[in-house]
Amino acid sequence: MKNKIYDLIVIGGGPAGMMAAIAASKESSNILLIEKNPQVGRKLLLSGSGRCNITNAKSEIKEFTENFGKHGKFLFSALKTFSVENTIEFFNKAGVETVIEENNNYKIFPKSDKASDILEALENTMRENSVTILTGSKVSHIETSNGKIESLTIHDKKLKAKNYLISTGGLSYPATGSTGEGYSWAEKAGHHIVETRPVLTPLLIKDKWISNLMGISLSSVDISIYENSKKITSTNGDLVFTHDGVSGPGIYALSRKTKISQNHSYLLKIDLHPNIDIKELDLKFQKILKENSKKKIKNCVEHFTTSKIALRILDSLKIDQDKTASNLNKLNRKQIINALKEFTLTIKNFADYKRAVVTAGGIQLKEIFSKTMQSKIVENLYFAGEIIDLDGPTGGYNLQLCWSTGYLAGMSAIKNC
Repeated sequence: MKNKIYDLIVIGGGPAGMMAAIAASKESSNILLIEKNPQVGRKLLLSGSGRCNITNAKSEIKEFTENFGKHGKFLFSALKTFSVENTIEFFNKAGVETVIEENNNYKIFPKSDKASDILEALENTMRENSVTILTGSKVSHIETSNGKIESLTIHDKKLKAKNYLISTGGLSYPATGSTGEGYSWAEKAGHHIVETRPVLTPLLIKDKWISNLMGISLSSVDISIYENSKKITSTNGDLVFTHDGVSGPGIYALSRKTKISQNHSYLLKIDLHPNIDIKELDLKFQKILKENSKKKIKNCVEHFTTSKIALRILDSLKIDQDKTASNLNKLNRKQIINALKEFTLTIKNFADYKRAVVTAGGIQLKEIFSKTMQSKIVENLYFAGEIIDLDGPTGGYNLQLCWSTGYLAGMSAIKNC
């Protein structure tokens, strides 16, 4: 092995690395993929809660790229080369039937709901295309000289290739092996790293009572973050209460928009009824109180939210839940309405990389050719996947980034042989 010169060595056996190896293997049988874990695709098996939301069928390319923010246009060439349709076609041909969940933001899953089927399709395709897969192998050193990579070292052995591709992911889910070596290698080679942070991650809440709401889900609510009493960002989406905070698509969206500073105080406010204004909600509540005058206030509030949230609202306002509706005064009624429109939690911070789906930040895009994914600094180096400074919303966007950039990078690297 030590005397062989590969056409391409791919470092990192995640979704981007595997797709890069597959793309390159269409033109060459001299491809090596190196993965430090005992098996490839370890993090992929966790995606979509084990269901693996492979992509999203909702958007055209332009709209798709806009979901990645102001730098999303960097992905245009990658998506042109390997689109959402190409992704679906690839997995269908590999024996994985897929389904579009139109009522779930047009997310696309394997029909089996098994991420293992996606991984198996990738592994089978690599084997069929004669990709050499080296697992349990950690790269300890990458040697560069005169603007090119000369070799890399694993197990005290030097391996050489005409081209190299780094697809080691970010820092999220470190237990799966995402520990950031790729950033260090890129920096040593002359690249700059945009500061990284965990995104698509739960929001931790200081209020101890939050655990009482664990498991409660809310759909299409307005969610806002206030910094020192000033609203700084908001969105509409779904959320779920956890043992120590809130999670779900709406919270994930806010995590991409917001950085929490430990020097400031933050509140999360949830509008439980975003489609009606406070006056209309008050009129509806008065109607319920009148129609149920002999019932407990708690039962009346439950017309507008879950039992546990109703209890929390009454407890926070120090209103006796067993008091009858006819005995509720105007001040308390207004307080309840306000709480339904601004159910308020005290923010601690966003969860760290251990619970984050994606890492924001990474290798500066201006140092990568978007049409090839080739480094502008190191002639025979390519990048793909989460390691670059792009991150998208939940719903299959980040996996499509991996498929598209991986395919483009692998194909481009072989053309450069």
